Amino acid sequence: PEEIRVAVIGAGWGGCQIAARLTERGVAALEIFEAQDDVGGTWHPHQRHEGLHLHTPAWAAAFVGFAPAAGDAHDVRPSGAGVFEYIRRFAEHALLRGKMRTSAHVEAIAYDSRGRTAMLTVRDKGGELAEHGPFDLVVHTALASQPFIPHLPGQYSGTSMHSSQLNHKFLLGLLENDARIVVVGGSKSACDAVVALAEAGIDSARVTWLYRQPYQFCKVERFFHDRSWVSAARGYLVYNAFNMGMVGWLLMWLLDYAWSYDTDPWELPLRLQPHALWRLASEYENFHFGQVDAAARAILSSHRDKVRGNPVEWSEGGLVLEDGLELRAEVVIWGTGYRTGIEQMRFKRDGARVPTDQVSDRAVFEHAVVPKIPVLITAQTFFIAIGPVRGHALADYALYHTCVRPALSENTMITVAEGHQCKQTPGQHLLFKPGFWLNLPKLYWDLVSRMIISTNAPGKHIYDLIVRCTLNRFELDLLPKDPDMPRDWVDIIAPQGLGDWNKLNRAYLKDELHEPGTCQQAR
Repeated sequence: PEEIRVAVIGAGWGGCQIAARLTERGVAALEIFEAQDDVGGTWHPHQRHEGLHLHTPAWAAAFVGFAPAAGDAHDVRPSGAGVFEYIRRFAEHALLRGKMRTSAHVEAIAYDSRGRTAMLTVRDKGGELAEHGPFDLVVHTALASQPFIPHLPGQYSGTSMHSSQLNHKFLLGLLENDARIVVVGGSKSACDAVVALAEAGIDSARVTWLYRQPYQFCKVERFFHDRSWVSAARGYLVYNAFNMGMVGWLLMWLLDYAWSYDTDPWELPLRLQPHALWRLASEYENFHFGQVDAAARAILSSHRDKVRGNPVEWSEGGLVLEDGLELRAEVVIWGTGYRTGIEQMRFKRDGARVPTDQVSDRAVFEHAVVPKIPVLITAQTFFIAIGPVRGHALADYALYHTCVRPALSENTMITVAEGHQCKQTPGQHLLFKPGFWLNLPKLYWDLVSRMIISTNAPGKHIYDLIVRCTLNRFELDLLPKDPDMPRDWVDIIAPQGLGDWNKLNRAYLKDELHEPGTCQQAR
């Protein structure tokens, strides 16, 4: 890897962890391109909304080999400002500042299939465009860089904004008037907006909460528990609920792990209401790995003005729903999730324009590689772990893809990607799509069947997370440990411990068509 050139797009915790691991692996020619004026990604002051906290305790979002500072509370959920400062400290610790270009917005990627390299077109703070490259590997890391607001017909005279724009100054302005507010969406983003309005002192009678489907969440104090033997035993039952679909989610409710704001807090306990429990269990596809603490649950459950409906157009004074109901408001706040931002880029292959949707909306190979631009890896789709540690594993996979195995043909990668049990696209992350509860096990199976991760790795990772409340690095066994070992890629890509499964797959692997040429390192 000493001879390859790598571009990392994004300097959030994923981009920083990937860059640090690639450097550790020997990549010297590495450049980081960050659109903001500093590291941080979602946690940058210009990106985070008022009141944003980490969904998890600090330990679950720690960089590999870089624990939070001694003064940081290990088991407490840090504020957005705290996470931002932690990422900044890591960037200094890993010596990433000298490799980084800030206020550098990547607008286009041009791929040359003959040289298997890509050039980047980058706009700087002053608006000037410059070409950078060629790069043997480009890693796009953004998970939630582009706030998503659905397009509706009609004209609206009020203020329409995304929940990510809900800052302290705007909240103070709302306190000084009596404007009606509609919060749209059932996601964690919408929940955060409702909570932020309440904590700012805005009367909940002024706020209508509109959502099509109620999301379901985990109680953060249950999922990330106190490590007592009772909590660990409960966690073990939850661990076994994975892969069980609706029955598993029913168990989550029975064990008091799951929660939804779409239940009446004044009713009998849900565990004494079989019909209500069964309804909630059947809506397990509305779980997106969101975690909500007790204080937020109290605010969200007690919010009275909730409306289930689908907005279809604007009126001058508000939103018109599918059933004809008009919700009038001076302010509409959209808590409708994010896109990765890759759909904002332009792409070329051998000088010819590639339609953006052929990159952003097509399934990725092995949950990482864009078949149309095979030197482009989307880190956000390699969702094998929470927090920065998945970037540690992704960096090893990226080197394996670039430096170890020969170049697979586009058709081979498309065929494999379309055959994945869980189909992911670079444009929208798995967390913002329906069915997370079922898609995560499918993602693991796809990578096990491709021998990217070992058979026991997903189970161990989930067990450590849910039962032991620890987060260990997700190690891949893809790279040669001895520089003098043979370069027969079939012999070195298979992780140890797969037994007969390796033998069954050898014939299939040898039959895969690949483009002529050798890997970047050998070249």
